[in-house]
Amino acid sequence: DAALRLPQRRVLILEAEKLGCSPLDFAEAGIRISSLARTRQDGRYRRDQARGFRILGRIYTYLGDYEKAIEVHEESLRLAREIPDSAASQARSLHKVGIVYNRIGDYAQALTVYEQALDILSDNENPQIESRVFGDIAALYLNLGEYQKAIDFRNKQIEINRETGALQDLGNSLGGLGIVYQSNSDYYTATNLFEEQLEIMQEIGALRGEARALGNLGSDYQALGVYSEA
Repeated sequence: DAALRLPQRRVLILEAEKLGCSPLDFAEAGIRISSLARTRQDGRYRRDQARGFRILGRIYTYLGDYEKAIEVHEESLRLAREIPDSAASQARSLHKVGIVYNRIGDYAQALTVYEQALDILSDNENPQIESRVFGDIAALYLNLGEYQKAIDFRNKQIEINRETGALQDLGNSLGGLGIVYQSNSDYYTATNLFEEQLEIMQEIGALRGEARALGNLGSDYQALGVYSEA
């Protein structure tokens, strides 16, 4: 486990704790999830099975075993498709598959899978999942240097978060939009967005979000040559 970077280890520890595993035994977490997903064959457990494979897929993703991550996320999707009224579960599984393809740099396949998730959500409203997919598509386009598309999808995400009143998500999406403008050297627009992000994070007491916003502002002020503020 020493080879894992700290943020990865923290995520795996949290997932292990949720499952009642030793926080330091990441492999056992994967085994227990896999066992849960394979042994409960009754139809009423299908949703738990699909969720179990999604969590297992996240663990493989953080461990860098992307081929296995895609395999188990696709198994989660297969299970979700067997559940009546399971649009949200299907969209979540597709979203996770897209994240893995994005991680390995297969942006075309990631975009295809994200769009499949959005197609499902277009007839089955779930603003939380839709917001996350929009955010990941925006990040994908940012990686490709297609700033206007990244801006468009961040704005879609922001609109959803404003409508739902999800303040922390709103703050994060404003920060994400600010990073697009910052990457495109529009530091004044980025600064305004980061300041709005900071205000929201301070309002809800989200210390990590506040720290990110301050870091973003510091980078902007430095780029603008306003060193007293940086």
